[in-house]
Amino acid sequence: MSMKSAFKFRPHLVFLTLSIFTAWSLTVTAKPVIRSNIVIPSDIFIGGQTVLSRSLTDATSIAFDHGIGDITGTTSCIMKPNATTTYSLTATDVSDISTQTVTVSMDTLFVPTDDGAVVTLLETFTDSDKPDTIKLQTLNLVTPWGYNKTENSARRYPIVVNGCWGEGSLFREDIRKKYPSFYLDFNNYSTESDGETLATLIDELIRENYRIDTDRIYLTGFSRGGSGSFKIVRGMLSKRKLFAGIVRVAGQSESVLPDEAAEKTSLWYHIGLNDLIERIDVARATYENLKNKPANATAVESIMTDNITGYTRTTKTLTRNGIEIVKMSEYQGMDHEPGPCYNDPALFDWLFRQSLAN
Repeated sequence: MSMKSAFKFRPHLVFLTLSIFTAWSLTVTAKPVIRSNIVIPSDIFIGGQTVLSRSLTDATSIAFDHGIGDITGTTSCIMKPNATTTYSLTATDVSDISTQTVTVSMDTLFVPTDDGAVVTLLETFTDSDKPDTIKLQTLNLVTPWGYNKTENSARRYPIVVNGCWGEGSLFREDIRKKYPSFYLDFNNYSTESDGETLATLIDELIRENYRIDTDRIYLTGFSRGGSGSFKIVRGMLSKRKLFAGIVRVAGQSESVLPDEAAEKTSLWYHIGLNDLIERIDVARATYENLKNKPANATAVESIMTDNITGYTRTTKTLTRNGIEIVKMSEYQGMDHEPGPCYNDPALFDWLFRQSLAN
């Protein structure tokens, strides 16, 4: 199979120096605490850390640390590889507002988040940053937006494995820009053997210097692909690989996720209540099985109802250590359909926040 070469990842350290211009009196319990001379490993997307966009123009508020509050970028400076750039940032807390200057060296800044989830801030693209489509025998691999940017040369990206019925088209271009990722069309492959093949293919891509983050492999699956998602999990496990997140829609069998995957893989299940009763039963059994796993003994359950997808749906969520590890949505009046759940932007936000490193 023909593959393009890519820059190899090299580990670095990122040094973050904070200088505080506005003086105030702080107590550790009541107001933010700013720490100076923080040393943070530059291992991309590792658990407990997040990547701060090189261009802060479109940056959204981001949790910086348990004791610091939110940081919002206020300049449009663009970081240069191996150079030092200074940003003016604002740290906000309900009891205090202060301004600091942040000096950043190297090409990427990482800061710890308060819940260990991955956050990807917005990046600006031009036509030259469009993804490439690479033929892998009968499969198509699409590269991330901005993959060949010089400043992204050390960045590893998640990979979304789409199957079994063309769910890749439901990841619209705006989503692919918001969350740059590899996309692999894995249509009509949904057996345990296919899971082994997938794991081998990912290993081969990494050997060919494709910068895939193996802590952030995601899977979609509708109908037979929903049932097959758990089969693919077992095949991947046989090759010592796991998915960080799965979007499963209307599976018709397979309600038991292997223990190792249940401990580390997040799942959002979707089922229409006008679908076959057998499929509804499988969805509910899957949720109960995961809820009763020892790994989820400390998980907290919440229930909410909304109409954002065009259907009234009720979603049960199990949250463990601040991470939504299991979600199950039931849709009133929906038949056997793969698409409505993708009308919810929160689905993509949830998926791309999942990482095995958490």
